[in-house]
This record gives sequence, structure tokens and C-alpha cells, in this order.
Amino acid sequence: MNALGKYLAFATLFIFFGGLLVACRSRKPAPAQPDFTVTSQYLFSEFKNVEEAHKKYLGKRIEVSGIVDRIGNDSAGVPFVSFKGDESGEVQCFLAKKSYEDVSRLKVGEKVTLRGICLSRVIHVTLHECAVVQ
Repeated sequence: MNALGKYLAFATLFIFFGGLLVACRSRKPAPAQPDFTVTSQYLFSEFKNVEEAHKKYLGKRIEVSGIVDRIGNDSAGVPFVSFKGDESGEVQCFLAKKSYEDVSRLKVGEKVTLRGICLSRVIHVTLHECAVVQ
């Protein structure tokens, strides 16, 4: 193969893999299907019995819908959305890094659906790696 042929082969591969890389980075992956779809009030009530709720929900992907009660950032700057539970706590959904920009579209008092992984309940029922579904 002469120098021109090698150059064209290299250029073709470079363009192909460069285009593939751009295409992969520009698409957000579709969130995985949830193990459970619940309202925030229902999820919070399930954690009245923490031991049973941990067996059922811990580490599971949960889609939770409710009225936004609070939007903020934790001490590390991770944005979260809270749904009202009762006087003893709330459901807190910490957004995945790829979803940080989505929190700016949300407003307190509106109904939203988030999907994330259930961690536990100490005071609040906590989900992490959350994405805005709607």
C-alpha cells in the first residue's frame, strides 16, 4: 500500500471513530426501567416499617411521582428534589451528574416524576442517581 492509500485509510478510520464518539456523547442514555412505580406519599408510608421497606426497596430502581416541596443542593453541591413525607421526614431524590441541568426546569409546587436508586431511610427516604422522567 502506498503512502496515499495509508493516509486515506487512516483518515477514514479517524472520521468514523470521531463521529461515533460525538454521537455517543451527545445522547443521554434512556433511564433503565423501574422496579417499582409509586407516589412519594406511598413510598414514605412504606418506610414506617424500615426493616420491611429495606428488604423491598433497598438498591432497587424506583420511579416516584409527587409534588415538589423543596429544591436545593447538599453540602457537596449535589442538587436534590424533596417530596413532602410527614412531620418526621421527606423523600429526597439526589440527581445524577448527567441530570444536574434538569433541576433548573423544576419548580416547587409542581408535579414531577423522578427515577433513582433507593438508598435507605434514616430521617428521609433517600434515592440517588436520579433522573427527571417528566
